[in-house]
Amino acid sequence: KSLNPVMNRRSVIASAAGLGAMSILAGCSSNGGDSGSASGDASFKIGTIGPLTGANASYGKSVTQGVELGCKDFSTKELAVNEINASDSKIKFEFQKQDDEGDGEKAVNAFNTLLDWGMQALVGPTTTGASVAVAAECGNDPETFMITPSASSEDVTKGKDCVFQVCF
Repeated sequence: KSLNPVMNRRSVIASAAGLGAMSILAGCSSNGGDSGSASGDASFKIGTIGPLTGANASYGKSVTQGVELGCKDFSTKELAVNEINASDSKIKFEFQKQDDEGDGEKAVNAFNTLLDWGMQALVGPTTTGASVAVAAECGNDPETFMITPSASSEDVTKGKDCVFQVCF
């Protein structure tokens, strides 16, 4: 059975973005040894935004699966977030995905939905137009970290302290 090399590259990029976001959060989780909860565990809310339906759905699904599955064998369908939460790790993750259908306005609405949920880190949006729109909202908010794995415009990150790109 041959695999589509484009999907493999997309999956690798999406996994790198998801794991990068989780690694950064893990590194920032200790506040002098106390994470703030009674049990000493830190909880982070990670969201993804991307087209899960429509013509560009393969991009959004790849990013979502990258965050959900991480570097695990993609055939196992085991969720990386659930695996981390089941481990002895003091870092716990909550995950939510939103469909923007590749549309900037829907992406901003999805971003606001995730903010209302308490999202601290965003992986996505995946399309450039949606990323530019959400980055304008996220911009320099020190409470929310945004990393897009595939948007390529310099306008996504230009002048923004908390918005990052994986794609060159």
